[in-house]
Amino acid sequence: MDDKVLVTELEALGIDRYCPHMAALWPFVELAWTDQRVTDDRRARVVHLVRSRRALAHSGIRTLQDWLSFKPSEKYLARGHAVLHELIQRHDPQAVEEPADLITYCQAVADQAARLLGNEPRPIPREALLEVATLLFVKPETSWTDVDAQVGQTVVMKSPFAGLEADFEKLDVPEALREASGLDISALDDAVLSWSDPQGHLHTLPLRGPISIGRGPDNDVVLATDQRVSRHHCRIENRAGDWVLVDLDSANGTHVDGSFVVESVLRGGELLRVGDTELTFLRPKN
Repeated sequence: MDDKVLVTELEALGIDRYCPHMAALWPFVELAWTDQRVTDDRRARVVHLVRSRRALAHSGIRTLQDWLSFKPSEKYLARGHAVLHELIQRHDPQAVEEPADLITYCQAVADQAARLLGNEPRPIPREALLEVATLLFVKPETSWTDVDAQVGQTVVMKSPFAGLEADFEKLDVPEALREASGLDISALDDAVLSWSDPQGHLHTLPLRGPISIGRGPDNDVVLATDQRVSRHHCRIENRAGDWVLVDLDSANGTHVDGSFVVESVLRGGELLRVGDTELTFLRPKN
């Protein structure tokens, strides 16, 4: 797996050069959602703990809130899990065994993420990670092997990079999604964005170039009545034939199929959530 692909996957999780040490928290998020133990109280206490220790910048705090507020899809969990495996292998490719306890593992993963993203390692203190583990009911002595087994019982593990090679022919677009969009996918000439306004009127916009989505009147898709949408929330652009959704540092984040994203390649059939508005991305067969 080359560095470019791994960086893209990290950014899809919300881990970028501004907060690479976020990688240390992902295993706890995995376990918390696997056990269905993310409550409003626990979420608030974890975020308060990390903020009070100044362990994350503002963007990192927002990402952590998204991780704990919206249940990740199986695909999203599997991608994150596979990225962690890759990072620990890069940390010490000669190691016969992975770090014995989860805290050590988390810090090793964060160090490697920082180096990959061009930053000096600045690990979250062990004491803070121990407190996060306690708040999310994760035993500090848990080994990565135990985490692997526990997540594997709940999540169907697939290659996180399989989607990069997928084409529209292989996508399983649910019939309900076809009906909701009101479009015949086989008849499309261009990629299309479809959504309904508060009055229930269906809108469709062919994508023949980059488009912006936001509350401001200068956007291509104007969601003026959705107060959770930022003035310039996100954009969709074409990169060498691939349609890519890019969050524009929005206040409430952008989601694809229920997962928070910073950037995400769109293959067709995805449900996008911008604020409280849902949009469907469809594209024709090549």
